[in-house]
Amino acid sequence: MSVTTELGTQKIVPAVSYVASFSTFLGSALTVNDIGIIIGIVCAIATAVANGIYQARKNAREERLAELQREILIKQLSRIEQDE
Repeated sequence: MSVTTELGTQKIVPAVSYVASFSTFLGSALTVNDIGIIIGIVCAIATAVANGIYQARKNAREERLAELQREILIKQLSRIEQDE
């Protein structure tokens, strides 16, 4: 066995052990209902954030469209006034 393989194994084995211990802790501390509630809360927060971002972008697009329409109307009015 090479030195690098032994070092890699020495780092991986404790990490796997800690992950297994943590997952066992969570499994014993939380019921399936608790996990479902946590996932539901996280999904609700993610949905609210995504909706807020979407609405902000939509508002910005609508404001820009209104500004462009206002500019078009001003140009049309100035042309009408020049023709008179």
